[in-house]
Amino acid sequence: MNGGAAVNITHGSAVSFSINVTPSAATGAVALMVAPAMPGKPGIAAFPLTSGAVATSTALLPGGSYSILAHYSGDSIYGGSYSNSVPVTVSPETSTAFVNLVTTNVNGVPTSYSASSATYGVGYQFLRVDVGDVNASVSASTGISSQYFSRKESCPTGKVVLSTRDLS
Repeated sequence: MNGGAAVNITHGSAVSFSINVTPSAATGAVALMVAPAMPGKPGIAAFPLTSGAVATSTALLPGGSYSILAHYSGDSIYGGSYSNSVPVTVSPETSTAFVNLVTTNVNGVPTSYSASSATYGVGYQFLRVDVGDVNASVSASTGISSQYFSRKESCPTGKVVLSTRDLS
């Protein structure tokens, strides 16, 4: 990634990278993983090889400071391998939080993702908190729309604290 140089980005930013597997006849995919790689540890994302290489970008890097590496799992002819690791720092991005009243019919099918009121005893009502990127929005008919929910970025983490405020 990035020629092996350290990567410093804000969460949600795309990072361009290229990975080459030798020999170029190798097939399959390579996975980006948080180092150190260990069996059973999930990767961040996998990318298919074309002529033993991949050149693309991703916005799926999770927040924090860590090292990342590429893992080729091998194919029916060539064995697997790991790249050297690259240090990564992903700083927090601005987020948007939505607190909405979600209503459903008696069958549990949502009737609104952002209702302004609800009738007691008609379907179900619950308070829902969504966190999205700075450009996220909520539609009464489809719910939240953000890069996280379309799987173009990794999901936000952390705490959501709800508190009351005296509006009188």
